[in-house]
Amino acid sequence: VVAATQSLPIPDGVDMIQAAAIPETFFTVWANLFELGRARKGCTVLIHGGTSGIGTTALMLCKALGIKAFATAGSQEKCDRIRALGGEAIHYREVDFAQEIARQTHEKGVDVILDIMGGSYFESNVASLARRGRLVI
Repeated sequence: VVAATQSLPIPDGVDMIQAAAIPETFFTVWANLFELGRARKGCTVLIHGGTSGIGTTALMLCKALGIKAFATAGSQEKCDRIRALGGEAIHYREVDFAQEIARQTHEKGVDVILDIMGGSYFESNVASLARRGRLVI
């Protein structure tokens, strides 16, 4: 038994397995990008892993909330999927994402980075942040 405030209705046409995935991705993105990262309308964000479950959810929420989102991917097909979700795709195997962020933001950088990849991106992430930008790992 769960409290009504901690449950959500299952949308029509969504089976139990699909429904189980909704809170995982949406709550993860909301907690990290919007609560910890404080992304709001007018912000720019960079999402690593733009075609993952977390990445696609982040892109959809950014589009719905009027937030400009860049997202990284490693193939042209994945970059096309990012664009279809309303994001600005960065093919990290063809361009350095930090240089591309600098170019596209006119050296300003992004306000928030959601990095579900971690590791070797740290220095490039810091270089991609705007002044007072937030990196959520």
